[in-house]
Amino acid sequence: MALDRRLRVATRWLGGQRNGVSAGELARFLTGPTCVASSRDFILSTEPGVDDALVVKLRGVERPLIWPSGQPLYSLFMVLSEALDPRNWHFYEMPETRVTEDDVVADCGAAEGIFALLVQPRARHVYAIEPAPHWTASLERTFAGAPNVTVLPYALGDAPGRGFLSGGTLDSTVSSLRRDDGHEISIETIDRLFADQDRPLTYLKADLEGFELAMLAGAARTIARYQPKIAITTYHRASHAQEIAAFLHRVQPRYRTRTKGIDAATGSPVMLHAWVPAEGA
Repeated sequence: MALDRRLRVATRWLGGQRNGVSAGELARFLTGPTCVASSRDFILSTEPGVDDALVVKLRGVERPLIWPSGQPLYSLFMVLSEALDPRNWHFYEMPETRVTEDDVVADCGAAEGIFALLVQPRARHVYAIEPAPHWTASLERTFAGAPNVTVLPYALGDAPGRGFLSGGTLDSTVSSLRRDDGHEISIETIDRLFADQDRPLTYLKADLEGFELAMLAGAARTIARYQPKIAITTYHRASHAQEIAAFLHRVQPRYRTRTKGIDAATGSPVMLHAWVPAEGA
């Protein structure tokens, strides 16, 4: 699968879907280690925990990650390589969008919580927002006793309501939001969740399986008011990178954006970073 993905990315690059990826960057992608090999550099140990969950201790990270029983290990290796290797196109931080000690972070689509786990020691507060019950249960275990992490069991959209999570059972790591079948969940908006917060929301991370633009629509007032740094996936739908950049510029024209990577399936950028530079910059 890894070889096929690399060939498809190379084909898209040669066909002109380059998204700013240089020849050297493409070469690193094509010749770099697999996600399994890359993630092993970060894992100190794994051991069984409560209810057959896996307790994963990571190099340089004090708090262990709880990986729920029934979730494939390949998916664990994938998310670790994405979140821990700065060379990975899925990596959520870059110099302009680094989480700092003053940041209040909304981790939208927190899933297993690896991003929240990495930034929790240096963020002011992290809100891990995730609707899938098996993930929220693991998040509660991972962050038990952490005073600056709040787990919120919601899906995010452009309006509050109810929805159904399809594919969010213990035999699947990928969940998607439906309107008519599956596990019933609550849908919230960022604007409603953070309207009464004492601290401004300063960082917005999102990986929502194609619902990123809907989440942003429900965050327009928050984005306009607080101008958070943003790291958001754009590979689920081919048009999302352009649509998300256009949306942000409409809400706040001073946003600067940068995309990273080439998705094998859609040819779109993997990630979009956005930030508002300091006055005079």
